[in-house]
Amino acid sequence: MEQVKIANITQKTIRPADKTGYIEVKFRTYFNNQLTNKRREILSDWYTIVNKKDTTGKIKLSPQIKAIIHKELQEKANKVYEELTRTILLEKSDITLDEVWNEWHNERVERQLVAPKTLAGEDGRYRNHITKQIPKNSILKNIPFSLIKNLLDNLYPIGNHKRLAQGVKSDLTSIYKFAILHDYISPDQNPMPYISIGRKGLSDELDRLKKSDIEDQYLESWELKEVLSIVRKYNEQYARIFEFQALTGMRIGEVLGLKEEAIDFNKNIASVIRTRATHGGASEDSYEGNVKIYKVTEMSNYLKGLTRNS
Repeated sequence: MEQVKIANITQKTIRPADKTGYIEVKFRTYFNNQLTNKRREILSDWYTIVNKKDTTGKIKLSPQIKAIIHKELQEKANKVYEELTRTILLEKSDITLDEVWNEWHNERVERQLVAPKTLAGEDGRYRNHITKQIPKNSILKNIPFSLIKNLLDNLYPIGNHKRLAQGVKSDLTSIYKFAILHDYISPDQNPMPYISIGRKGLSDELDRLKKSDIEDQYLESWELKEVLSIVRKYNEQYARIFEFQALTGMRIGEVLGLKEEAIDFNKNIASVIRTRATHGGASEDSYEGNVKIYKVTEMSNYLKGLTRNS
């Protein structure tokens, strides 16, 4: 039990005792409740004490009596504080997943705790994956462990979605930690320490790849031309971007993050310095950040033409 810091103990009330030469005294103290910023008074039981006073007019107390009174008031203060804390937790106990997520996400935006690209990724995973299986209005403390585990298991075996599953788990872990730190739930209502991303999905995916021909995972040159010709009918810019990717091996975020100053047409090189989020809802001027690994791509004259035309 948490030890609450109590103030000095003083005499509260005095009344006559049945025993001659004695009086009954009730003592008081208080503590400042950090949860409500209010003072809370604590009263002792009645104590029968010899009716002798010191020079200040107060009842004289032996060290033994003082220790007993202090112990009683300290224990009462601890109990009151615990009950107040439990009451406040109960008032917040019906907080929903969406309410906690919005508080957590908005704090990260306002305090600029992470890069905009990371915020966009979190927002995309929440809208496109977490809330697809866990309703927004779910009371956080009531979300079953099995529901979160199934969410991660359903993501993990799908192609390269291991990273997505890990991202979703990280998001949920942060949300629950935020809820605990803000006293919305108690630590024992957090399921995330007991949930792991299983290995079954990985073994299934490896077995599938072993049974398939790796060459079937890539486009032949004639297949690429056919795909680009189809895309070009609908959007010429998309076709140039896809062709640039195929010829350089760049990720889509790296291509979208290319700026004119990162391309040296005299030396025929493009420097991959920045990347752009590809999540839905990301504006053209937002969600950009530096890449983790700086790369330089040598360009042919044909690639230079693609870049200039884009």
